[in-house]
Amino acid sequence: MKNFTHTFILLFALFSFGVAQGQFKFENTGTTQTLWDFHHAPDGNIYAAGNNGFLMRAQAQCGNWKVLSTPVSNGLRKVRFVNSNVGFVCGTSGTLLRTLDGGNTWQSMNTGTSSGLLAMEFINDSTGFIAGGGSGGNLILKTTDTGSSWTPVAQNLPWSPFDMHFVNQNIGYMSGVLGVIYKTVDGGNSWTDISAGVGAGNPTWTGVYFTSADTGYVAGQNGSISKTTDGGTTWTPQTTPGSDYLNTIFFTQAQQGYAAGNSGAIYQTNDGQNWSRITTPFTTALRGIIELNNEIMLAGSSGLVVSYMPGITYDILFSETFCDTASADSLRNWTNTGTTSWRFDNPGNRSVLDSLLDAPFALLDAEFFGSSSPDSAVLESAFIDISGEDTLALLWNEFYRPDSSGNSTCRIEIIDGTTQHTIYENSGGYNGQSHADYIRTVNQTPQSAQLPFGLSQSQIKIRVTYINTSAQKNG
Repeated sequence: MKNFTHTFILLFALFSFGVAQGQFKFENTGTTQTLWDFHHAPDGNIYAAGNNGFLMRAQAQCGNWKVLSTPVSNGLRKVRFVNSNVGFVCGTSGTLLRTLDGGNTWQSMNTGTSSGLLAMEFINDSTGFIAGGGSGGNLILKTTDTGSSWTPVAQNLPWSPFDMHFVNQNIGYMSGVLGVIYKTVDGGNSWTDISAGVGAGNPTWTGVYFTSADTGYVAGQNGSISKTTDGGTTWTPQTTPGSDYLNTIFFTQAQQGYAAGNSGAIYQTNDGQNWSRITTPFTTALRGIIELNNEIMLAGSSGLVVSYMPGITYDILFSETFCDTASADSLRNWTNTGTTSWRFDNPGNRSVLDSLLDAPFALLDAEFFGSSSPDSAVLESAFIDISGEDTLALLWNEFYRPDSSGNSTCRIEIIDGTTQHTIYENSGGYNGQSHADYIRTVNQTPQSAQLPFGLSQSQIKIRVTYINTSAQKNG
């Protein structure tokens, strides 16, 4: 095993208590394009697709959105990746794009149709489906060679599909215009209209999601949501808190689900039966939804990307995820930029990076390989404006491994003008777990501390200090 040095992994967030709108965290996407879909790819990146051939990508939780070049100007409606390298985007006028290099470059693929392709789903790396409708007909196409060729498995459907969801490699469902719902039980080779069980006069179902082979939901116009527990044979209308046009529906657990739509509408259920409306600080239409690290991320019109954190009722005043990889690549006297930046002052001379640590992270390493002199390291934030706040708390994830002598300390301080308030100090020893397992363990158990009051300044800093008073550094 490698000879590891003293390391910190910190995910910081500074909170202000007591404001209901604090449940939401907004991403700076740098665009005003309407976004239609959201996807969390196997490599951890997030993709958003929208109008005018627009496609963008970011590392999860990093907020470093980058516009990707595509060869089309048509509206893009769905984006899906089957592995770290291969992904697809479909859209209007029969548009289909494929990437083989993790989203860096995209090529147009021949679908043989001019219909708008609104739904897409892959059941494994090679087999997938796209569906839609329009002047080219209402149809479903299937590929078994990772998108190189597409064959119609259903044509001249009476109504156009909007959304698709497979629960396993055999059973899938599709929803669409005027209340239509289609089902396959043979891996998408044939599809049956099962909408008769929903009843007459149903709205367009723009979203479909199944939590098991038999239990599922459709959502659409007029705030309508219907549920089945018998594989679509019968459907029960759900009572919802409004009449908003719902564009998408998504479940994080068997009974924990969300539906989102126009006018900033988000409906939530905790029992798979009763739906309530979440108060939102915006009226932007929402169309894409994913779950990421216990947060619900949504995308919509005007380039909106926002995270909703269930159960949290405070404002996020400041957060830092150390997503700038320069913090790992340049470990000596490194300075980054931006309003949430950190000063990195490391007197050591480390030249070996820890391969077990994946971004986002920051390293505080005071050890000079081969040195016999004690030293320390400091990580300090830029100024954070707290004017008008009366209650603050700091939340962080931590990995702290002292040297074998035990004569080292971690300290987190608030710098209030010239006053230093210690809010956390740890001199505890390493608990004997393997390095990687210990990191994984502490990342699941965030720690928190209420900040000291009264603070005399309207701007404060957060400082993390690693102090080593031992000349024995063989931890």
